[in-house]
Amino acid sequence: MKQPNKLNEALWEFPCEHAIKIMGYSQYPLVDIICSTLDEQSTAYCQKSIKCKNSRHGKYTSVTIKVTFNNKKEVEDLFSTLSDRKEVVWAL
Repeated sequence: MKQPNKLNEALWEFPCEHAIKIMGYSQYPLVDIICSTLDEQSTAYCQKSIKCKNSRHGKYTSVTIKVTFNNKKEVEDLFSTLSDRKEVVWAL
């Protein structure tokens, strides 16, 4: 299991909108996986903000999406859940 970084609360003011970036394997529907995870955790996000970019050789896809976090637990839960997924390489 990948270990998520600890959140430095002093750098965050809640609620806040934050652009997160997730990189995963291109063979999986990453946008669907990410949106499904956000929906399951009732975390608000902007569908129009979703941007995808494939790696040079096409093995990876990075997805950037604007998410609204209301507290520290939401941030930690989301990154922990995404980091545990086999389709995800990393999440920032």
